[in-house]
Amino acid sequence: METKDLFIKTSVSRRSILLGGGIATAALFGSGWLPDAAGSELIDTSAIRETNLGVGVADLNFYNGILVGREIWMGSGLMDPARVAAYDLDLRKVTKTVELPGVKGVRGIAHIGTDLYVGTFTAGKIVRVDTVAAKIVDEVDVGEEVVWNVKASPDGKIFAGTYPKASLWEYDPESKEARNLGRMSDETYVRDLAVTESTVYCGIGSHIGLVAYDRASGEISDVLPKELAEEAGLTFVGVTEIAGDYLLAGTTPKARVAVIDTRDHSKYKIIKVPNDEPYVVGLYGKDDEIYIGSTTSNNIWKGRVDSEEVELVATGSSGSNRMGHLDDHTLWLSQKEGPALLDLRTGDITSLPMLSDKLEAAPQPPQSMHWADGRLFVAGTGVMHIHHQAASKQPRIISTTGAVKDQSSFDGLLYTGHYTLSRFGEMPTSGEELKVVAQILSLIHISEPTRLLS
Repeated sequence: METKDLFIKTSVSRRSILLGGGIATAALFGSGWLPDAAGSELIDTSAIRETNLGVGVADLNFYNGILVGREIWMGSGLMDPARVAAYDLDLRKVTKTVELPGVKGVRGIAHIGTDLYVGTFTAGKIVRVDTVAAKIVDEVDVGEEVVWNVKASPDGKIFAGTYPKASLWEYDPESKEARNLGRMSDETYVRDLAVTESTVYCGIGSHIGLVAYDRASGEISDVLPKELAEEAGLTFVGVTEIAGDYLLAGTTPKARVAVIDTRDHSKYKIIKVPNDEPYVVGLYGKDDEIYIGSTTSNNIWKGRVDSEEVELVATGSSGSNRMGHLDDHTLWLSQKEGPALLDLRTGDITSLPMLSDKLEAAPQPPQSMHWADGRLFVAGTGVMHIHHQAASKQPRIISTTGAVKDQSSFDGLLYTGHYTLSRFGEMPTSGEELKVVAQILSLIHISEPTRLLS
């Protein structure tokens, strides 16, 4: 039986065809019998030959980054081992990496001076890294699954928000003591934070919320604008930043930005990001200017704190989740594949390569797999590898929106279901561009299509 016959006639789970970090078409089945796709006929597997197509899906994958001096430090997402890595802007290469044992990856990132603070997932920790010595100097296990974010306060404290208890933690770098300030909501996420001298603002999900924690009294107050509270389908305030006297709060899965006066929370404006964008993934403000990173277009927009209008500045290769001024004409960006520089005069974005002798692409757990027309489609998170039946050919690599949780094909087209956007994609099985073609209405609170039929 030829290799392609197995994939055409059988339905195989994504976990079943991983073999030591690579993909094999048959060896793990051993000798015996498998049901066909309809479950009505047994197929003799004793004569199946094995073809090792190599690593299923691998990528450089970063969830967050921040500028520390002349280094952009990036925190890994789905890379094993988890790590942080420094791209030196003067040497134009990765010069330092620090492994983070006992965790799967990084969500939040902040710094005070030359010390880096990261929030991790599985397990949820606050990890402190000396960026000069490139070593871990302290860590706090918060006893939860995820520390979604860490932010530094103007007076030199670190605050962190968690999942699934929606707790707020405070870490004192001087004493190295951490304390749990309690739950900020009955919801499960403190998805992001913004901190002033007096207040910690917490973006809440998975039913939208925005609260202000008074650092002196411990009082928690609701500051979510009425328009956002009443808009159907909004699930998260997922991004928050301070811009002078204003709080910037971005939402999902409809991209809105609330610009709230921190001196009087009743004064605010709501920016609706153009083109029906679903996600605000990054916010940054300087003086009266604000910058917004959105997906799925991966656009960067520019606005003002006194206006509801924005203008398109640039389009990146992935969403920009953190950004800031490097100089008067340049923004540094943190994107999924690594750091980048945006020339504000031209709109050009220059990606800064993270692949080096200190940092290689790491295998990801496959989220779904599908065989069609002589190709094996293996989806990770944010990336898909398309393997040809001829193992000698290098796989084609394409970017995806979120994690493709299932795939199906019909009449020369591959269909994909995406988490967390509840979106469906379409692509020719020849492996050309993957396009989003539909979305489940967000008001019914479905985020993960897990099974496609065709």
